[in-house]
Amino acid sequence: MMTNEKKMGFWMDDDRKHDFAYHCSKPSVIIKNVPLGTSFDFYLTSDIEDAANYDEWIQICAKASSYDLIVVHINCFGGRLDTAIQIHDMLKETKADVCVTIEGACCSGASLIAMAGRNVKVFPNSYMMIHSWTGGTYGKFGNIIENTEFQKKWFSDVIKRNYNEFLTASEIKNVLDGKDLYFDAKEIEAVAYDMMISGKNSEAVSVLRLWKAQNIRDFDMKTFSQGD
Repeated sequence: MMTNEKKMGFWMDDDRKHDFAYHCSKPSVIIKNVPLGTSFDFYLTSDIEDAANYDEWIQICAKASSYDLIVVHINCFGGRLDTAIQIHDMLKETKADVCVTIEGACCSGASLIAMAGRNVKVFPNSYMMIHSWTGGTYGKFGNIIENTEFQKKWFSDVIKRNYNEFLTASEIKNVLDGKDLYFDAKEIEAVAYDMMISGKNSEAVSVLRLWKAQNIRDFDMKTFSQGD
């Protein structure tokens, strides 16, 4: 029997004693009724596929309130970048609080989704891999050149915008140069920070301890001295 865990003022009943309001298969979503809001569990445990397979996740993100909690469980080697970007952006835009738990592999597009977590938990045997994307194009020679130049600038912006709080400037450069970067659980630091939370229709205020993932590799003094 699994133990209960209370986070964000929500009871997440993993022992399955309570009835679930909703349970769907792939991609997995479990929705449970809780006192202050609703908790949603998203399971990213297979390759990231066509965006249509995640319509329900997108709808939940769009409709969720500030009293809700979304927990994204990641054990994934990656997949379609365009889908990963949509999931990441919707998790960033949702009114619900977003918790990411890395429970194994968190590679490629899955690492981008992990960057959307407002608090992150990394299991001790997990790891993350960040790299450039793989793709191709065809058509007229001029169109191929234009597309390649656009994709290079676009992807550079995506990496810098979304990994700037996790990767150093030199690591971002390595990714854009085509290198694969690996981080084990010990290289991902959980930094604590507090948030004041008030209950719905209540004057009571509680302090909520959250965690944010940060890269703890050595500070790059050479890059800092260059002004990057």
